[in-house]
Amino acid sequence: MNKTKIPKIKEKTLELVYTFINDKTIQKQIFLESIGKEFLEYVLSDPLISIYQWKYESNGIHSLLEGYFLKNFLFKLIIFRNINKIDEVKESTIFNEYFEEQFSILENKILLSEFFDYQIYIPTFEIYLPEGVEEIVFDDKHKIINIPNEIEPYTIKDFKKPSSQWDQDSSKKKANCSFEISISIKKRVVSDDPYNESFTPTAPMDSRSSYNIFGEKVKSIYDFFFIYKKDFYYPGIFTFGDKYYIKLPPFSLEDEIFNNYIFSIFPPPRTQMRLDRPNIGNNIEEWKSFWKDKYNTFYQKYNPESAVFENNGIFRYVLDILRTVNNVPYPEVNNFLLVSTLEGLLFLEKIKKKIKKQLNLNCLDKKTTVAKTFVEVCDDQHKYWQEIFLLKYSSKTPLISFKTKDDLEQLIISCFKHRNNIAHPEKKNPVPLKPSYLNPPEWNEKDKFIIEGIINRHFTLFLSFLIRTWLDKGFSTRKDWYTYLLSLF
Repeated sequence: MNKTKIPKIKEKTLELVYTFINDKTIQKQIFLESIGKEFLEYVLSDPLISIYQWKYESNGIHSLLEGYFLKNFLFKLIIFRNINKIDEVKESTIFNEYFEEQFSILENKILLSEFFDYQIYIPTFEIYLPEGVEEIVFDDKHKIINIPNEIEPYTIKDFKKPSSQWDQDSSKKKANCSFEISISIKKRVVSDDPYNESFTPTAPMDSRSSYNIFGEKVKSIYDFFFIYKKDFYYPGIFTFGDKYYIKLPPFSLEDEIFNNYIFSIFPPPRTQMRLDRPNIGNNIEEWKSFWKDKYNTFYQKYNPESAVFENNGIFRYVLDILRTVNNVPYPEVNNFLLVSTLEGLLFLEKIKKKIKKQLNLNCLDKKTTVAKTFVEVCDDQHKYWQEIFLLKYSSKTPLISFKTKDDLEQLIISCFKHRNNIAHPEKKNPVPLKPSYLNPPEWNEKDKFIIEGIINRHFTLFLSFLIRTWLDKGFSTRKDWYTYLLSLF
């Protein structure tokens, strides 16, 4: 027999179960009957239970215990009894053993727990684990599970089904992994307001809520891996589909797993994360190390419930752009978003004034200010982007003091001019690509198309680099970031 901290409640629960099962007239409205009301009152009189908030608001104030947890606990016992065709439950050993098991869950996971515990299962496409590796554990709340040979993981029929938003080629692929996440949400206490549309434990996905902790968590996983993937080598990254699944706390609903949609956020699976091929830049132990050292800090800045979130909106905005820009089918729109986002991270009027004074200039435009600021950040971080300039410089030559500082500035300015042509077509002027040697020999493409390709290839890397700098410097607010940028001049 399982040891309990609430033996009297356990005893009364078993008495209620026997009555509930044998009297069909009260089963549909057990807590409207005197026996159910008295039982509920007795449960809530226990200080270990009454310390928590058990009410929720939805067209009135209702009880979570009455409407969900205790009701579904009772009906689960009825289902067990019917499946096993048990006539006399009092005399049935298997029924009473099942009661012991289920009451232990009710007590420890619902009635006395300080938290509501959830599991998120995310269909994940294009992660390949080494042969013989069935899971990668990052910590006790996050892991990747290998599922290529499972037909219905978690007994979910369409778990491996591709996103309905993807193109025809991508829609042929099936999820080959699952990203599993555990989330524990601290219970409200009785002095707190009742749960409402912002969060109700048994129905946490209310569409009226402006904040969805589960959706935010799913996005944070993808964003973390995207931000910390290798520069330029670009070994690729996995992607998520258009839905994920949440396992609710016990006795929340009859079916404790349900799905939630997250449309048009993650790009189609056009690249692969080959964790089975560490020689191409994806090493499991390296990712585990990144996770251990960096994820909690990343999520603290990312999480809308964090104290620092309100002061780092630009940080989240950049991540939103990086996650969704590959879904934009129009190159010019894509270019506009990437260049404008770089400007949003780097342009500051005080920096413009400082550069004007240093260079003794009468005027200075935004694009030059941004270009010079970006080069200064690169110099401070010893990131010289040699890969862009391989046509001119050998990668074997260490570029510590180098001409490509000026070249990088020219390149950024060319891209900004291209963006301005998109924004102001009535003033459109041809934009020559600078430095001109980036135009490959014997190519007949117009500079416009080469610039377009450079923005698409490299500006996501520029933005990821700036976000990593923000994180590595330990900044929490926009003010921290702008103070750092000003200090570079």
